[in-house]
Amino acid sequence: MDKNSSPFQIRILNEQDTEPFRVLRLLALKELVLTVVAGNKSAVTLYENLSFYRYGTDHGSLNVQGQMLDEDLMALRLETARSTY
Repeated sequence: MDKNSSPFQIRILNEQDTEPFRVLRLLALKELVLTVVAGNKSAVTLYENLSFYRYGTDHGSLNVQGQMLDEDLMALRLETARSTY
């Protein structure tokens, strides 16, 4: 593991891959938050299909090769996530 990686990274391969959500519940986490580059409709749709919701935008928060991009803020309340998890 390099110095920039986190031991808590979760990889979701598709919408049917619900095992990571079970693990998060076992850890007693209440909410999972993430950011998506604003305008990335595919990513937003994927996360919304997983029951995430957008709660704001962080303007100019991401620097990509000198270009400042906005990020949509998204969250999933684990205790109210779809019961299939």
